[in-house]
Amino acid sequence: MRIASQKTLSVGRRNWKVHECVGAFLFAVSIALVVGCASPAEQLDKSFVQQIHNGQDRSEVRKLLGPPNWSRRGAGGETADTYIYSEVVNSASSAASSARDLKVRAFSIRYDATGLATDTLLNESRTPALVIGGAAYAGPALTEKAVTQIRNGVTTREEVEKIFHKPLVVDLHPGRWLELHWYQVEVGTTVTHLGDEQGLHVLVDDQGIIRDVAFTDTADRQR
Repeated sequence: MRIASQKTLSVGRRNWKVHECVGAFLFAVSIALVVGCASPAEQLDKSFVQQIHNGQDRSEVRKLLGPPNWSRRGAGGETADTYIYSEVVNSASSAASSARDLKVRAFSIRYDATGLATDTLLNESRTPALVIGGAAYAGPALTEKAVTQIRNGVTTREEVEKIFHKPLVVDLHPGRWLELHWYQVEVGTTVTHLGDEQGLHVLVDDQGIIRDVAFTDTADRQR
């Protein structure tokens, strides 16, 4: 398990904090996404992202989608870009007028060392928001004690999802594997802050075995 340091970056249209895990495989991102009138590209609409295909050059993809929310580089020069869109929607499981869900759509593209797309993944999650101390939060409470149950090379994705439920974000690692990300997110009516407080990030191989874990905790509030 790794505790991450932080720095602030500004790229393209968005500012975000990157939690760089010392010697780790990935990072967590804090993004403020304003939900409003968004284009099909910004919404990562399925019919739009289906235009992205294997063999396409990274520069062509970025002309269509703009700069990614985050990008990672592998040891062999491979890269992976991830685009995120989130919105707060009426609850699918509660009839209460105030009940909300957080819906997150992630589209990731893996490129080879020459910058040509080799794989794409569109993932969507929907997480109910629960009221804690007068504020609404989506996602599991991520405690260090719970995270230490995960053992590299032993614990499976299925076992992790039994503890923390489905991840908010699933995206492609620059190598062959997947990255899974859990956050506890404060949910408002129009703005979602993804990753400001806590994040669990795991690398899972083709057999569903966890290969690396990073836990970020920058919360300063008491639960």
